[in-house]
Amino acid sequence: MFVSIPSRRIKPINFLPMISVVFLLLMFFILTGNFSPNSLLPIDFPKAQSPQEVPKASLRVSINKHHVIAFEDKIVTFDRLPDIVAAKLANDPNQPILIQADKDLPAVELTHIISLFEAVGAHNIKLMTIAP
Repeated sequence: MFVSIPSRRIKPINFLPMISVVFLLLMFFILTGNFSPNSLLPIDFPKAQSPQEVPKASLRVSINKHHVIAFEDKIVTFDRLPDIVAAKLANDPNQPILIQADKDLPAVELTHIISLFEAVGAHNIKLMTIAP
């Protein structure tokens, strides 16, 4: 006498719950991540009591404490900086310039750079700070 064994059918693995969990984790880390402005130079920003919003379409000039200057994430020399800024301001003279200066940069150096920008026609100059 033969006994028939019912065939066990293997159920396919459902990956949908795992994919949902992965996407939820991805969304969590994207939304809770710290979005700080990327800079080519390591800069320790000065603190301010009343920080304001950074203009989105601004020209970024970064200066670290060793007097290295970067314009739009490209290292430039101090002598070429006025020509580069003047060329960018030729299209839109009211375009804001955001200076990302290190807190240890001497004020004389920062004042000299600001006056240099004003000499080429920049009027909307902002200094980037962080909240204390």
